[in-house]
Amino acid sequence: MRLTKTYEDGSFGVADNLPCGENSHDFKNLLINTLGKFEEAEKKEKVIEFLRVPDVIKRTGLKESTLYKTINDGLFPRQIKLCNRSVVWAAHEVEAINRATIAGKSIDEIKALVIQLEKNRLVDN
Repeated sequence: MRLTKTYEDGSFGVADNLPCGENSHDFKNLLINTLGKFEEAEKKEKVIEFLRVPDVIKRTGLKESTLYKTINDGLFPRQIKLCNRSVVWAAHEVEAINRATIAGKSIDEIKALVIQLEKNRLVDN
């Protein structure tokens, strides 16, 4: 949203101080509160992005065979089965593993993270 101000001569400007006058403070507070509530609601709404095998490979840099080996070793979350022939991973889980790897977490720490991520699938709504 962009607010503009019309000056007496008919020209326009970006309104960093719109509206002018005695009500400007109240208007600014209303606008700030409204935008803040919108941002809070946006944060609460959880949208889960699904990744297919090629996307996971691209984001992790692993080959497909290595991906499945890390899953079997407990170092990567198991895939989520959508139907008989379709599996996906939650993007936030892939990113969590990537962050842990970049941070230099130990194998045991990554295994614990994988367990926690998979456990959270059961309680997240």
